[in-house]
Amino acid sequence: MYTEGGQRSPAGVSCFREIGQAFSLLSLRVVNQSEFLRIMKKKSFILTTVALASVLFTACCACRKASPKIANLEADNWRLVEFRGEAVPTDKAITLTFDAEKKTIYGQAPCNNFFAGYSLLEKAEHNIEISNVGATRMYCPDTQIEDGFTRELNFVKRIKIEGGRLLMLNAEGDLVALLTAVPRTAETK
Repeated sequence: MYTEGGQRSPAGVSCFREIGQAFSLLSLRVVNQSEFLRIMKKKSFILTTVALASVLFTACCACRKASPKIANLEADNWRLVEFRGEAVPTDKAITLTFDAEKKTIYGQAPCNNFFAGYSLLEKAEHNIEISNVGATRMYCPDTQIEDGFTRELNFVKRIKIEGGRLLMLNAEGDLVALLTAVPRTAETK
């Protein structure tokens, strides 16, 4: 650290002062070129470190930007119409809602309610991470579709919206579920 009047200056400020002094001494011919180069090499390491730190700081700031958006994902409710390639009967309707503020999925099936956390990612092939899937466990006959759907949510790695339809795909790109948009009304928001 460079000290001036008994006070310490930050390393970057100190480095710039010493480089300035080296240039002054060179212009006055007090030091020779090899001495000047030795001083500059020593200081270039510090300057490189400061430059690298600023690049990392800038990159870190870019990481803190808001999570990516998928149009209408969080604006609409979604109703399951197809699961594992088979149509879902209307009496077995399952709906889900993505809550952007809480990063939570809420769902309602004929018998049980379910929930999960989610994060949207910027990768095209893996743009959602769904975690901590849970459900109520009321006793009801014939809960195969809702049990299967909540189990499969853990394996959804990609979602995309095409014309008011939400496609949920697994890591292999296979369609797990197809949902249709149900626009939210003032009462459901």
